[in-house]
Amino acid sequence: MPQTELGLLNHKEWSIKTSFFGFNWYTITPPRWYTFSPALTLQIVTTSTFIFYCLYSVKAGDGNDLRSEKMMLTIPFVTYGIFRYLYLIYHKEDGGSPTEVLLTDRPLLTCVTLWLMVCIYVIYWLV
Repeated sequence: MPQTELGLLNHKEWSIKTSFFGFNWYTITPPRWYTFSPALTLQIVTTSTFIFYCLYSVKAGDGNDLRSEKMMLTIPFVTYGIFRYLYLIYHKEDGGSPTEVLLTDRPLLTCVTLWLMVCIYVIYWLV
C-alpha cells in the first residue's frame, strides 16, 4: 500500500531529524513551502492506511464470495499493529529502521504472525 510506504519513509525522516547529533530540529522555523510537520504527516498517513485497510477488508474479492467479508476478522490485528508501531516510535523512540523494529519487538512480531495466520485461514479454509 502506498500509504504505508509513505508513512514508513516519513517516520524515518522524523527519526533522523529528532536524533541527529541530539539536536532538536523542530526549533528551526521551516520554509514557507513546507507546511506539514513529519509527525502530523505520519498521523495523516496512519489514519488513511487504517481506513483503507478497513474498506479493503470489507470488500475484498469480487463480492460474491462469503470469504470477502470474513477478512474483517483481521482488522483488530492491524489496529493493534499500527498502535504498537506508533507507541514504539513516539514513546520508546525506537528507531529509524522499520524492519529492525518489526524483528526485535516481540509483541509486534506476534501480531504480524497472527494476522498472517488469520489471513491464510480466511482465504483458504473458511467457507
